[in-house]
Amino acid sequence: MRRLVEHGLPVLDVARVAQDPEMAHALAAFSGFASCSADTGHPADPLRHAWHHRMPERALFRPVFEQRYEHVDDHARFGDRQSCVLPPFSDVLGGCSGSAVRTLGAVMTADDAKALARLHLAELPRRWQHVQGVGHRAEYVAETLGLTDGTLVAAAWLHDIGYSPSLADTGFHPLDGARFLRRIGASDRLARLVAHHSCAVYEARVRGFEQELLTEFDPEESLTYDALVFCDMITGPDGGDIAIDDRIREVYERYGEGDISRALRMAEPHLRAAVDRVSQAMNASCRPLR
Repeated sequence: MRRLVEHGLPVLDVARVAQDPEMAHALAAFSGFASCSADTGHPADPLRHAWHHRMPERALFRPVFEQRYEHVDDHARFGDRQSCVLPPFSDVLGGCSGSAVRTLGAVMTADDAKALARLHLAELPRRWQHVQGVGHRAEYVAETLGLTDGTLVAAAWLHDIGYSPSLADTGFHPLDGARFLRRIGASDRLARLVAHHSCAVYEARVRGFEQELLTEFDPEESLTYDALVFCDMITGPDGGDIAIDDRIREVYERYGEGDISRALRMAEPHLRAAVDRVSQAMNASCRPLR
């Protein structure tokens, strides 16, 4: 048996993969296996570092296999008790079905979130500028307010990922982004924060998505949620600082009369209240926003 020596990461018994073609496909897609045999689902070369050129996002994650092994029994059959280490995060293109991703998924870090956002939003330069501003502000706010679990920062980097043309389904970006994150195995809380960022429920209401949004993603009331609103509402379209009055005015002017403005009129008091709460917390910390 060969067992990989890698501490602190989940370990998967590859014997299970041989019995489940879906898992075999998922693992082959993003774990460093070069390919799978069509008839057995077994990885053709389970210890290779070959990365598929058709999946450019592979560079975001470290290879699953380290070049360090315990040689216990070189003659053991593949699938007897061989194990492999999972990557820090799973299939960022969502090419595998939900069950496979749930089985193989791991924890998304803030760096993963930043890289995932860049992958999907860099083709939208102005949107990407805004997201970078929100992400960097969230890093400072999280440190200041002791929100150290990484959720705020990840949500900030990913809050607008649903704008990516490759992810658009309903055309309502909070729902499209949250569904994508859930599909690839991100934490439920992260998906819910993205789904409801900046009082998205009001836009969902005027556009006919409220029932879907609330059925699939529960909202939360928390300092983390308020901080996400804060970072979004004090960041302009170009990623720069902006006062909330100017931010709200800019949205009205950009979209004119229509669903967005109708939703904003309903959301505005709640957005302002969240910004006020976080502003007070930041001032009390003696580290106001720079």
